[in-house]
Amino acid sequence: MHPAQEIAEKIRKAAENLLQGGPFFVLDVTVSSTKTGRIRMVIDGDRGVTIDDCAEISRELNQRIDGLKVLEDYNLEITTPGIDQPLKLERQFPKHIGRELKVELNDGRTVKGRLKAITSEGFQLEEEVKKVKGKLQQASLTEFSFKDIKKTFVLVSFK
Repeated sequence: MHPAQEIAEKIRKAAENLLQGGPFFVLDVTVSSTKTGRIRMVIDGDRGVTIDDCAEISRELNQRIDGLKVLEDYNLEITTPGIDQPLKLERQFPKHIGRELKVELNDGRTVKGRLKAITSEGFQLEEEVKKVKGKLQQASLTEFSFKDIKKTFVLVSFK
């Protein structure tokens, strides 16, 4: 394993220990260079993340990173996933109930619809209503297993 990856893994574990049991969780940690010490951590929360949350987590995590003594100098950036980023963890789905999703399946199909519910194994999606020969078809509720999903994106509507 590359030294930057080893450091990122140690920092990830420290962050997961810090956030354990709370509403926030780690999605990704990268260390771009051990020389410059640029650390980028992407976090999310069960009900979202504010800039104040990022600042508080950064303060607490800086103390833990200092204790690890993995980098002499570093710059820690705490951020949240952008709207163009797919959902990575099952834990991210509940806060998006009622929103439109685009789901890319492992079999190559793509499905769009409204997230209706989370199940023990996956989620239920009300697929988009389609017009066939000028008539609207009935919306269908389909259940998907998390293991059958390649990527899932939250669609942002500007209507």
